[in-house]
Amino acid sequence: MFKYFDTCYANQALIYNSATADSTYNQVINLVGSWVTTSSNVTIEEYYEGMNQSTVAGTTIEFNSRYQFKYSTLHNVWATPMYFINGLNVQGIDTYDEWVQTLDPLLEV
Repeated sequence: MFKYFDTCYANQALIYNSATADSTYNQVINLVGSWVTTSSNVTIEEYYEGMNQSTVAGTTIEFNSRYQFKYSTLHNVWATPMYFINGLNVQGIDTYDEWVQTLDPLLEV
């Protein structure tokens, strides 16, 4: 499973934005399947079975992925890493000193 995710992250530019903007859902699934099977020990049959595999809750991996994606976008998460403080999105903090400047006032009572 982790090899699959490593492959997805290594090849994500192949499926972002303009690379698949005019593709159908099935074309994207087939594209991902082709590079997963060529760069890992997963067969095409295992890939499609995994995408349709039932879980304990009776839903598929594909369904769960869609649900999690929609949940994240509803909560204003569009990239990783993202940080939230008390439910508010925090951006542009990169260094330790910037974090201290941001968090210290929140800790004062």
